[in-house]
Amino acid sequence: MKYRNYLEVFATIVLLSLAGQFKIPVPGIDVPITLQSMMVILLPIVFDWKNSSLGVGLFLIAACLGAPILSGGAGGFDTVTGSSFGFLTAFLIVNLITGLILPLQKGPRLIFLFILFITQHILIMISGLSWIALATDSIVTWSDYVAPFLPGLLIKSVMGSGLAEIAIRTGLSKQ
Repeated sequence: MKYRNYLEVFATIVLLSLAGQFKIPVPGIDVPITLQSMMVILLPIVFDWKNSSLGVGLFLIAACLGAPILSGGAGGFDTVTGSSFGFLTAFLIVNLITGLILPLQKGPRLIFLFILFITQHILIMISGLSWIALATDSIVTWSDYVAPFLPGLLIKSVMGSGLAEIAIRTGLSKQ
């Protein structure tokens, strides 16, 4: 592994950790926005996808071991394997998928990136809500579990696709 690879793995862990510590309130929306899901989609665009995937995997291991790096400073095995498990496992899956899909981009890049962010966020939501439904025997309703998160999903997709486009245009991205 070259020096840059180590740096990208480390930066992935740090950026994901920092992204979980901030909650952005949005007027008129009851659910604050956290940026970890946006980061797991953005990082394989900016860094080599293999490095970012390794970083996400190490991030999840650190969280399991108790590092307070999840949203709101949470961590620990029980937290990771609790109601957030579906969302967190999707972080690694989405990171890998993003890295594999990028070379297939055709047409206007910004539109492709926006669609990529939307679909990947939806995949995270489906994985997370499926786990909640299976693990807790909860009934996942549109009004309680989906609708409150859609504005944040849209905002993060706009932000993420814009940041990805900036990273690509300025040469910060490997794309």
